[in-house]
Amino acid sequence: MTGLRLAIPSDAVPVNIDGIAMDVTDQNRADGFSPNSVIVFEAPGVDLLGSGVGDSTDIGRSLEDSNPIKIVDQQTQEKWPFWGELDVQSQLVTLRPATAFLEGHTYEITIGSLLTGTGGVEVPLATSQWSFTIASEQSLSGRLLHERSVAYEQIGDGAPAFKVDSVTEGSVRTVEGTFDIPNFLSNDGSPGGHLLFDDAGNPMINEEFPKYPAAFRCVVPDQVNAPVPALLYGHGLLGDRGQVDFFGTFAGQGLITGCAVDWLGMASEDIVNLAEILADMSRFNEQADRMLQGLIAFQLLGRLTNSADGFVTDPAFQNADGSPIIAQDSTVFVGNSQGGILGGAASAISTEWKRAVLGVPGMNYSLLLPRSSDWPQFQVAYEAAYLESQDRLMALVLAQLLWDRGENSAYAQHLSANPYPGIEKKDVLLV
Repeated sequence: MTGLRLAIPSDAVPVNIDGIAMDVTDQNRADGFSPNSVIVFEAPGVDLLGSGVGDSTDIGRSLEDSNPIKIVDQQTQEKWPFWGELDVQSQLVTLRPATAFLEGHTYEITIGSLLTGTGGVEVPLATSQWSFTIASEQSLSGRLLHERSVAYEQIGDGAPAFKVDSVTEGSVRTVEGTFDIPNFLSNDGSPGGHLLFDDAGNPMINEEFPKYPAAFRCVVPDQVNAPVPALLYGHGLLGDRGQVDFFGTFAGQGLITGCAVDWLGMASEDIVNLAEILADMSRFNEQADRMLQGLIAFQLLGRLTNSADGFVTDPAFQNADGSPIIAQDSTVFVGNSQGGILGGAASAISTEWKRAVLGVPGMNYSLLLPRSSDWPQFQVAYEAAYLESQDRLMALVLAQLLWDRGENSAYAQHLSANPYPGIEKKDVLLV
């Protein structure tokens, strides 16, 4: 813990077209800023490249003495790499760390002489030096790790209760069903709920709806000579578990069993709620909180594929003679696009797999999303609700404080090194 708390003023937040100011109650529970904090300031008419500030193709310039802007880690006194750019719409200067800021560390930014593009006149600045502290490990990952502990306490050394709803025969078996995960949301676990907290500030189970039936889909070999590994697949942006069907070819060859659940909070069933959130970013915690449910679902899916008390107890996952198709304790994870962005978080907290493949991943959704080819379909609703370009930029910056808790941004520092207690570091392939 840093011993600090964010105190974002209620009169300094974005306001939508209905006059609703963005509620930052949950953001202010954090004890610091995002590890991928974007530094934003106004410098009218500035020419960043002409001033010596490198862009994303020249990050090394940020470490040179000649750079007019310096970011320094106050614990180590090391310069921190970054790149600078003008936000296209708001024309605000944005500085983005090229390497995530370290948990619990304080950074100081100093801005020297910046020049305009017309005659090299120095740009006046409201302020030229300030510091900020990054959130602690507990603040960033504590909620998810607590939910994980509760989930595993419920099942002990066994596996969660599950039910097979359908088995479709073909070149592979397509098995669909549900399994129970604890529900920490204020509703029945569907889109639109938010986390419930106990007196200690930890997520607590909903007493009225204590369980949520997470839907799974698996592609299973029809017959194998020896049990095969399970591959858990994390689907792409706002997709669903059906994308695991891509691995049907490999299952048909008797190489793997592929299984998936929806990324709750970032799945196709969340689209309507996400559209509503874009019109009122005060509700962003509904999305971020449900993301944690999705990460827990992947852990328990891994237990179902690993455990002798899991899927292999059902004929849908057995050979004709009743022997298991899935090998125990051999699960791996593969995630592409969104599955790579959330997959690092899922892997960092997992004891169900040791190896992960993250395809075309990234971290820091507030950086990635506006650059995505998928963004324009959501951008229309967002810009209709938030008319001021500066408000739109800042709303995404504030949203990142909640997004952190469910994506690579908060977990990358514990993925392949410095693992959480009781969890092994992972072997990760980025493709």
